[in-house]
Amino acid sequence: MVKDSSDITGSVSARQRTAATEENFEFFRSVFYSLNDAIFIHDPNSYAILDFNDATCSMYGYTPEELKNLSLGDLSADDLVFSQSKARSLLEKARTEGPHSFEWHAKKKGGELFWIEANARHISAAGINYCLLTVHDISERKKNEEFSRESEERLRTLINSMQDIVCFKDGEGRWLEANDFDLKLFRLEGVDYRGKKDSELACYSEFYHDAFMTCESTDEKSWLAGAATRSDENIPTPEGDERVFDVIKVPTFTPAGRRKGLIVVGRDITERKRAEKALLAAKEEAERLSRLKTEFLSNMSHELRTPLNGVIGFVRLLSESPLEAAQKEYCSIALGSAEHLLHVVSDILDISRIESGRVSLSKDRIDIFNFMSGLIAQFKKAASARGVNFIFEFDAGINCSVTGDNLRLSQIFMNLLSNAVKFTEKGSVKFGVEKLSETPEEISLKFFVRDTGIGISEDRIGDLFQIFSQLDMSNTKRFQGAGLGLSIVKKLLALMDGRIDVKSAVNEGTCFSVELRLPKNERAESIVKNNMELKMGRIKSRGAIKALIVEDNFANAYLCQLTLEKVGIASEIASDGREAVEKFSAGKYDLILMDIQLPEVNGFEAALAIRKKCAERGTPTPIIALTAYVQQSDREKCLRFGMDGYVAKPFTIETMIDSIEKVLCG
Repeated sequence: MVKDSSDITGSVSARQRTAATEENFEFFRSVFYSLNDAIFIHDPNSYAILDFNDATCSMYGYTPEELKNLSLGDLSADDLVFSQSKARSLLEKARTEGPHSFEWHAKKKGGELFWIEANARHISAAGINYCLLTVHDISERKKNEEFSRESEERLRTLINSMQDIVCFKDGEGRWLEANDFDLKLFRLEGVDYRGKKDSELACYSEFYHDAFMTCESTDEKSWLAGAATRSDENIPTPEGDERVFDVIKVPTFTPAGRRKGLIVVGRDITERKRAEKALLAAKEEAERLSRLKTEFLSNMSHELRTPLNGVIGFVRLLSESPLEAAQKEYCSIALGSAEHLLHVVSDILDISRIESGRVSLSKDRIDIFNFMSGLIAQFKKAASARGVNFIFEFDAGINCSVTGDNLRLSQIFMNLLSNAVKFTEKGSVKFGVEKLSETPEEISLKFFVRDTGIGISEDRIGDLFQIFSQLDMSNTKRFQGAGLGLSIVKKLLALMDGRIDVKSAVNEGTCFSVELRLPKNERAESIVKNNMELKMGRIKSRGAIKALIVEDNFANAYLCQLTLEKVGIASEIASDGREAVEKFSAGKYDLILMDIQLPEVNGFEAALAIRKKCAERGTPTPIIALTAYVQQSDREKCLRFGMDGYVAKPFTIETMIDSIEKVLCG
């Protein structure tokens, strides 16, 4: 039988199609079994497992034979959430609604639970329907999500426990998240605030309207700044007061520079602000009281020194006049008492100035030998009168002058020498110095004042430098004093970076040691001892000199006149600054002695007016400040106002002559 050629061709084509189909089937089967994700093929009705790939066995830990006999329930967690019926309903959903994905808590052979993401879809092959389930192990992702969730929860708990404003906004300024404190502060509890701007939230509360609008304004400033900003923001409370918050706003941006978000953190600093305000008020009050104290001390200095100037000056003049022996003794006692009072007043004022930090150290050139010799000359007579030998020891290795505050150094050693002479009734007082070390720039010296006086017990040495402290506080104490001298000594030495040491024993004596490191000066020239007669002679050699004394206190003005007469200087008196300017304008004077505290026009104003007149005439007239204001700042102020010299009250004839000689003779 001969077949038709078309039949043969059709038969060949059928075989080819069959072969191609089988080839495709093997290809897809190979792909199916080699995929990394697990794949199940289920019966579309019973959802029994029909087939699966190798990855499924690896994922669940079963052999192919074991897996064939299991159901979806066997491969799920043992709870109602991940039950067999729930699994069937999810697979059924793929039939009715189309392919969909879901997460599932699966179970391995050994009972270990893990998370999968499953994708279910119904397919048809060769006219047969199947349910295809693709499974991906997402355990690691779930672990990370859980870690992130727990971290977020911890962070949220932490933020909500903070008594600070914490708020997150998006790039448009809409609220994303806020902590409990922030919501409570703005009364937003129960309000759907997310996605709303401050201007929208302002509508929820008229009370907080302004606060919300301020927040929106400062948000914009942060965006424009492009960096974190910080400001104080006032937020009202229903109780009627305002809370002040220190608010930090941090803007964030996308890589392209667009606004991404804003982090807002604010801390309530109301109490701190109140404390700062109270502290500032206390500081201002302290400064006010300090100014009052300064003014009081300055006035007290003037009011006490002015009458003392008259007392001491006239007693000195009286003692120089012909007197009987008893009268001279009375003058000596009166002068000693007045000078003691002046010393106490000066000590009290000094303590106050030192404690208030108003003492500045000058830089004088000091020849150590002459400096110490001058101090000895002041105390040697008093020591001899008590039958006490005064000894001077000087280290020959000291051959330079130094830079220091001559006045304050004198004050230190005068206090120490005064105590040594006062507390020594027999024996000796020794004043000396030795070199400790020396460099090209400075020299370290150790001064000492050693006496054979009453001494001090070791347990009382620490009290020596306490203010107003005296070893004998009884009503029958033998030695006078206010207990200020050594306190001043220690405070002055502290300003000079020096130190003082004391060694003493009762009835054996005391030794005070003072160590100072002083800058060296050029070698001191030979200094001629002050000779008052020589200075007076130089003044008189200038010929007739006429002075104008500007002083509102008659006693002091008269004392000045008598002092000037001793050197042949004629004088006139002006009782206030206005009269002084008028007299100077109308007459010719070679010298002016100017008090500072004057009625009508004070000494500073008068000095400026006189200086102006001098400029018009083209001839300067020396002006010496004659005042009871004795602080260093007072001296400097006098010089700034055009004065040429300065004499502090109470003055001595020596200080007056010295100053006049300097301004007239150069």
